[in-house]
Amino acid sequence: ENRLMWVSTHHYQIVKFVCYYLNKVFSLAEDMIYGGEICVESMEIPADTFLYSKKYTSFKYFKDFIHKYKNNLESATKKEIDEFIKSNPEYYYTYEIAGDYYNLLGDIEKTIDFYNFALEKEVASESERKKILNKLEELNGNTGY
Repeated sequence: ENRLMWVSTHHYQIVKFVCYYLNKVFSLAEDMIYGGEICVESMEIPADTFLYSKKYTSFKYFKDFIHKYKNNLESATKKEIDEFIKSNPEYYYTYEIAGDYYNLLGDIEKTIDFYNFALEKEVASESERKKILNKLEELNGNTGY
């Protein structure tokens, strides 16, 4: 029995996977010096080519934007919002975030448009769909749209 195990070197599982012989790992565990290498380099699985694509760059921009502005969306610029929309134009959440941004700016017409765009996309769950509908309902109740 080989008892091989591959482990991703990054949380997106698109970078290389390193291989370990588990028998070796457990036999050396007690004598292992922190930082020692025990992987089998010849059995590495190389990174996914997606990692080097324009789509990955867009994916990374999208993820970084969400992380950066999750709790302070009002500090984003309109140019950043436009780039954000371009980074993932088929995802409902992109338009929900854009709607939230324009709502913070007080641009109700654009807010409603973006929430409606979000609803035209495949929404992850019924609860997410209801959340967007509730935002629209609140806007319609407050504005008479």
